[in-house]
Amino acid sequence: MTLRVRLWHRSIQMRSPSRVARLRVAWTGMEGLQVPPRRIRNSHTMDLKDHIRSIPDFPKPGILFYDISTLLRHEDAWAVAMGRMARLVRQYQPDLIAGVESRGFLVAAPLALKLGCGFIMVRKKGKLPGPVIGLDYGLEYGTDRIEIQADAVYPGQRVVVVDDLLATGGTMNASINLIRQVGGIVPAAAALIELTFLNGRDRLDVPCESLVAYDS
Repeated sequence: MTLRVRLWHRSIQMRSPSRVARLRVAWTGMEGLQVPPRRIRNSHTMDLKDHIRSIPDFPKPGILFYDISTLLRHEDAWAVAMGRMARLVRQYQPDLIAGVESRGFLVAAPLALKLGCGFIMVRKKGKLPGPVIGLDYGLEYGTDRIEIQADAVYPGQRVVVVDDLLATGGTMNASINLIRQVGGIVPAAAALIELTFLNGRDRLDVPCESLVAYDS
């Protein structure tokens, strides 16, 4: 296809200026054509758990890891997931979607695009260029630090914080507090997966939306 287009473009250059103009108009019209979206069968009844793989003893013994890479590579399931997430988050009228490092970026960026919002990153210490604002928060053993760029959020902007998974809620809670520290308003948080047995949402003082819940 690329070779045919190149040869066609070269043949245009050899024609008269008026002929070239007419062909350019025709080509512009072709570029403006929109392919209708492909219909997804059973989108309302699809169980997203069927597309999330469970891997035992990862990243260390005793942990059951819920792998979303199998969901990401299935175009229908991924489209359904983003559509459902958009419906849940839209009600909070966000100006920005903040993705939590790092798998949270995979959810937050396409969600922001779908909602017509901006996207910002909440990253670990030292990962963002330019001036940053950070927040230290406690872990079970020790502390960690997250940062955002100093100009990422304007005072009064509504920011929904999004991660791929809500577990104990520590990082999500810290991200909410960091957004507030720079003057942002956090009406809600959201996650693709929630581990309900860890009671992470109890640490949050905002509503938290999730698509899939595991109780063990």
